[in-house]
Amino acid sequence: MPEQPPELSDLAERQQQIVTRTQLLGVGFDDMYLYRQTRRGLWQRVLPATYALVTGTLTDEQRRISAALYAGADAQLTGLAALIWYGFRYSPRTADVHLILPHHVRRRSAGHAVIARALELDPRARRTTLYPVCSPARAVVDAARDLRELRPVRATVAEAVQRGFTTWTAWTRRSAGPGVAAPP
Repeated sequence: MPEQPPELSDLAERQQQIVTRTQLLGVGFDDMYLYRQTRRGLWQRVLPATYALVTGTLTDEQRRISAALYAGADAQLTGLAALIWYGFRYSPRTADVHLILPHHVRRRSAGHAVIARALELDPRARRTTLYPVCSPARAVVDAARDLRELRPVRATVAEAVQRGFTTWTAWTRRSAGPGVAAPP
């Protein structure tokens, strides 16, 4: 069994033990070695071409990192996953990690990574070390689109306004659309 190269150790530490196939091939491993490590139960394949160099249940952050690595550099975390990242208390919990990608990117949902395409990404997204997170306002709108009950939508919107992430006026101005007079 080859020793883990130091550049992989540093990378894996920065990415909380989540790496891509491309990163592993880049430090000298081959596909057969990746297969053997997962077959032996030393690593786990968490998404297509995305591996955890540890066994066991992934943390929420590891799930977000793996989904972002799978989706690519243009992906933005959104919906309930972003609200959980922001620390919303009253939004529903989910194991899925929702991401938006530019409309032209052809990446499909897989495992816990739920992909949606958008004509415009969030210009107010916050950049973390490993992935961008949509603004709370955008994340609330994206989450509300997927929720099936009114109560969690109301609770999430109320929390966003009460905690100062956005204002009701900001939403009404954006929803007025072009050519429609928005409130002053």
